[in-house]
Amino acid sequence: MIWLIAIFSLFLLLLAYLLFAPFFLDIDSRKDLCIVRFHRLASGRLLVSDGSLQLEISIAGWKKQIDLLLERKPKIKKASKKKSQRKQSMFSFKKILSITRSFKVNKCRFSFDSGNMQLNGYLFPGFYWLSRKTGKSFSINFLGDTELVLQIENNFARIAWAYFHNQFTK
Repeated sequence: MIWLIAIFSLFLLLLAYLLFAPFFLDIDSRKDLCIVRFHRLASGRLLVSDGSLQLEISIAGWKKQIDLLLERKPKIKKASKKKSQRKQSMFSFKKILSITRSFKVNKCRFSFDSGNMQLNGYLFPGFYWLSRKTGKSFSINFLGDTELVLQIENNFARIAWAYFHNQFTK
């Protein structure tokens, strides 16, 4: 009986870890970096170099690199009957907005140059207002550089809460 309780409590601890462990999305255009990582357990990195696009996946010490632009043979699909009825979507606009609000932006810096000095002048007040409103760094530069540094955090518990809370409060 004690073994059953120990296994059940271990299962609950693992489930709690998976629900509450944060996952991050890191984007840095200065370093050509795009990483999605789940706490310390798993990560995925998008690498762009010389006309190739590679995905590097790392899960608990196991690593795999996949070339996304590599030409693959198409699989032949059997013909299936199409249903004429439209399915009602599981996600309404309100649910998507609620889930989007569950994400937490830890770091955001966006510096933009359109290459047109007059357009940059028109965009400057909007970027200034956005920077003041959000408390993040949005700026127009006249140097020809465009950069984005972004770090977003969330966990599955917050996403589930946003999804179900929106569903039951109609």
